[in-house]
Amino acid sequence: MNIDTFIYVKKTSSQIIGNDFQINLIPNNDRPFNSIQVISAVIEADDQYGMLAIRSNLQPLNAYSVDGYSTALCVFDYNTQLTAGHFCYSLAGYEQPKYEVSNSLTNFRIRIMDESGVQLTEPEVLHFSIIFKLSYFNPRSPAIEYRAQIPF
Repeated sequence: MNIDTFIYVKKTSSQIIGNDFQINLIPNNDRPFNSIQVISAVIEADDQYGMLAIRSNLQPLNAYSVDGYSTALCVFDYNTQLTAGHFCYSLAGYEQPKYEVSNSLTNFRIRIMDESGVQLTEPEVLHFSIIFKLSYFNPRSPAIEYRAQIPF
């Protein structure tokens, strides 16, 4: 059985590097984890797009991207215009992918891209709020069960 941890992040809690948003999801934690999934998210942008996607610098064990960009963590549909120049995007109505990963999330970066694969600049992303679900191996599991949790 895995141990699940839920982490809330927003634009103001991330470090901006170019047009990427760097987030430290597991500070001071060297425990390996085995999966990451976006549970809930909202993006507010300064323009209307057909859809938006959050891409990451992860290299998951169970997925890849055919377009040569990084992994798509989730896809957003256009929702509504809040006020002039403030457009809201919410997650599409289906479950987001769960990625099996083995790399560290201490310098985890995300970028927000439109339907053409163009990255939005930091000023174009007015706000975002994301809830991540991280699943860790349970080291107290019986040996056979613990071994089954480790992706090969």
